Formats: sequence, C-alpha cells, structure tokens
Amino acid sequence: MNRLIPAGILLLATLGAGQAPAAEQRVTLPDGRQAVLHDDFTWRYLNDVPSGAATPVPVAPASVVVEPASVRVEPGRDKPVLQLSKGGVELLLQPARYQDGRLVIPTRLGNHGSQSVISVVVALTLSDEQGRPLGKEQIRVLTAIKRLPDTYFRPGSRRQGQDIALAVPRADAYRLSADITEVLYR
Repeated sequence: MNRLIPAGILLLATLGAGQAPAAEQRVTLPDGRQAVLHDDFTWRYLNDVPSGAATPVPVAPASVVVEPASVRVEPGRDKPVLQLSKGGVELLLQPARYQDGRLVIPTRLGNHGSQSVISVVVALTLSDEQGRPLGKEQIRVLTAIKRLPDTYFRPGSRRQGQDIALAVPRADAYRLSADITEVLYR
C-alpha cells in the first residue's frame, strides 16, 4: 500500500508536466502597437522590443482589459487594416477600397490551432474621423459545411475569407473597431 501512494503521485506529476500551455492572446493597443498576453499574467510587445531584450512583466489580472482594436482605415491605401486573433484563428483585414457605395475590406485567415474551424464571426463598428457612428455589424467571414469535411478550415492552413462590405458614405478615412466574437470548431 505504501508503494502505491508514491507511484500515484509520480504518475500525476508526469501527466501534469506533459500538458501544453493555453493559447496566448494578441491585442492591439490604441496607439497601434501589438502585445501578446500570456496565461501566466505576463506580456510582451510584438514589434517594438529588440529580440533578446524582452522580459515578461507580471500584470495583475484585474488591470488587463482587452477591448476591441480601433484603427484608422484609409480606402485605396496599400496597407493592411488590422490583424486579430482568437482561439488559434488569425484574421487579417487586408487593404480597404471604396467600391459601388461600399467600403470593402478583403479578409485572409490562418488556422494556427489544433482543430478544424467551421465558422468565424467578426463584430465591426465603423465611425467617421470625428467619431460619429456609421454602422455596426456582425459578419461571418468563414463558413464551412458541417457534413462536408473538404470545406473545413484545417489546422496549419491559410485561406481567403469573406469580404467585409459596409454601405457607408465615401470618405478619405474611417475609424474601425473590430473583434472576433465567435470561432466554431469541428
């Protein structure tokens, strides 16, 4: 009996050590810098810190507030609008254009998770440069068919998503807040 207790503790310790850490969360700060939030309450900047110099800084859980990213969108400019990430899915909002009375933003998706994805929904709020709201929508940028495995968004792959098209008055620039609100797995 005494031999079973240390063997059980050793077994539990071995099982616990093999578990993978939870996914990290990427956020875009209001000034455009990006940071990675880790599940151990540490964080690091993605772009502004030279490699080797980044040391995680403890952050109190109550002080971490992740709000939807807000960026300036200029139609016709050859610059990606925004990059979002949730649950292993990365969503890149590509350069925007104004076409037929609509602001069109093409999307590109990457699946860095371990499961196939069947749906991705993004919530968008568009404002003019003075902050007056122009529209608020939830758009499904990826849809697969549950019973057709060939349509699933497989781990380790990239694909074009559904274009985001918002009917708004033409302007030189807009303010966009966006957040991935739903990722469904198969």
